[in-house]
Amino acid sequence: MTPSTHTATVRAPGRCAVVRGTPVISERRIRAGGFRSRSLSVEGDGPEVLMLHGFSDTADTWRPVLRELASRGQRATAVDLPGYGRADHVSAGAVLPQLDDFVSELVASRGPGTIVVGNSLGALAGLRVAADPELSLGGVVAISPAGFGHSRLVNYAEHAGLAAQLLGLPLLPNRVLRTMVLLTFPRMACGHHALADPEAIRAYAEQYRGRADMARILGGGPSLIREIRASADHSAPSCPVLAIWGSRDKLTLLSGSQELLDTVPDSELVVLPGFGHCPQLEVPDGIAELLLSFSARLAA
Repeated sequence: MTPSTHTATVRAPGRCAVVRGTPVISERRIRAGGFRSRSLSVEGDGPEVLMLHGFSDTADTWRPVLRELASRGQRATAVDLPGYGRADHVSAGAVLPQLDDFVSELVASRGPGTIVVGNSLGALAGLRVAADPELSLGGVVAISPAGFGHSRLVNYAEHAGLAAQLLGLPLLPNRVLRTMVLLTFPRMACGHHALADPEAIRAYAEQYRGRADMARILGGGPSLIREIRASADHSAPSCPVLAIWGSRDKLTLLSGSQELLDTVPDSELVVLPGFGHCPQLEVPDGIAELLLSFSARLAA
């Protein structure tokens, strides 16, 4: 696969009717890289698909895609990354090496041919472990990966500290802060915020049970952005990479995709016109189709 770019025709709202009923998503506790966490899985065939969410998000962001994959007979698992959702908190110090250990152990436990699908921070984590040839990944689907083309909004968050500003607002009860998260997250993550899966958005907001949770989760953003910048050597993955970018991404700009294509010779870029940073929330059937097509090309 040589570097290439094409635009995918994906219809909004992009919901696909499931005639067989709602697929069952099983939830269980897991442990990897010294962290306890949670996985969401659907049964099926095909290569193992491991799904990683972005900064401050949870495995629930993949529920819409998991349902789509299950309806097509594809097995897949989404996990909470350390520090988010129901996973253990990260330790003090650099975060990326801790994510490397967690993801590497998960991939190794699934064997050769695993396809890692990541969004934002999860996409960066997938690209980092894919540079290890001993893991024998089948491929990586990187949706708006962090570290490429950060927008002015991300640059502002790095220096201003969004959590500190929110927590500095006087006399705001926890329920008001949580409502602000519910309203703000889909508008930052999506090109069409009205299409965002409501279940996944509620799950995102449930992390913020109080001001301490907001300080811990969002407060780690500035240092993590600096860490990503400092580690941006972008070692080439040892497997094919499909990059997916929404043309209305407000966080990692589409212009950053060229750096990825230049770094990864065995790569392809698909642009989703009108969609944002987390297209899995807006157009899960489109993401599922792209993933299955990529998997079929790998098998061929």
